[in-house]
Amino acid sequence: ISLMLVVAILFSACAPQAGSQAARQEVAQSDKPLLKDVQVGSRELQDLAAGNTAFAVDLYHRVSAQRENLFFSPYSISAALAMTYAGAKGATGDQIARAMHFNLPPDQLHPAFNHLYLELTDPSSEGGAGGGTPFELSVVNALWGQQDYQFLEKYLDLIAQYYGAGIRLVDF
Repeated sequence: ISLMLVVAILFSACAPQAGSQAARQEVAQSDKPLLKDVQVGSRELQDLAAGNTAFAVDLYHRVSAQRENLFFSPYSISAALAMTYAGAKGATGDQIARAMHFNLPPDQLHPAFNHLYLELTDPSSEGGAGGGTPFELSVVNALWGQQDYQFLEKYLDLIAQYYGAGIRLVDF
C-alpha cells in the first residue's frame, strides 16, 4: 500500500509545464473527448465521497504520525489511482479497490469520478463553490507508462472519456 501511495503521489504531482521538455513527450491517448453529460445517481456520488473520505482519513493517520508539516490531495491520489485501477485486473485490481475504498463497480466508479471532476473544475458549478464566489481549480494528474508498451485502446478510451487523460510515455 505504501509503495502504491508513493506512485500515486508521483503520478499526481508530475505534471509538466507547457513548453517544457516533458510537455513535448509522446503521449498514448485516445481521440475520444472527455464526456460531459454522464448521468450519475446521487447514491453513486455519495458512495464515491464516502470512499474518498475513508481513504483520506486512513492516509492522514498514516502520514500525520511524522509530526511535520503535511499537505496532500486525497482527491488527486484517488483520481490517479482510479485511472490506474481502470487497467488493473485480478488481485491487483482487488487490492487497489480495497486500499482506495472504491466501493462502486468500475462501470459506476469511473462515471462518478468524471462527474466529480467536472463539478470541481467548472467555475459556474454551484456544488463546487457552494453557490457563492466563482473559483478556478485546475486538476493536474498524469499517468506515466513505458514508451514501448502497447496500451489497450479500450483502456485509453476509458481514461480519455472519464478523466480527460492519456499516458505520457517514457523510458523507465
